[in-house]
Amino acid sequence: MDSMVVLSFIKVNDLNKFIDYLNNFNIDVDEYGHIVLPDSSEYTLLICKKSGRVIAYIAVHYIDSHYAALNNLSENASDKEIIEALINAQKSGVWRVPVEPIIYVATEEFIELLSRYSDDIPRDAAAYINQYRGETDLLKGLASSIVNLARYLGQNNM
Repeated sequence: MDSMVVLSFIKVNDLNKFIDYLNNFNIDVDEYGHIVLPDSSEYTLLICKKSGRVIAYIAVHYIDSHYAALNNLSENASDKEIIEALINAQKSGVWRVPVEPIIYVATEEFIELLSRYSDDIPRDAAAYINQYRGETDLLKGLASSIVNLARYLGQNNM
């Protein structure tokens, strides 16, 4: 990777729109190491490449329409109800909203693209992001994201 210069943050409200924005600049975005956390939020590392060259690593902690589907169920929902809710959420189109600023390590070229990006929270997601943020300690999540990204980069000699 050439000239990795910055470990920083950017506020993103619509992860799908953000990825589409990067794709418009011929940046391939690969999702690496996706996990679902116990609170039904999700965490992933995005690896951004242009012309086969890595230009950014992005750590994202987010909720999506699956989180909403699970939160709309009663606490004693059956396995069948849970599965049906998740399948219906998938069929309806999945929105993804970061619950904290995303963390990135990137080249100057990538950072220039970020300076022109802005978005809004998808309408369907607004109530759920407010609910999630009200239930969690964002500073803990942010610290965890930084540690996870540092571990990944350290393991790959970045």
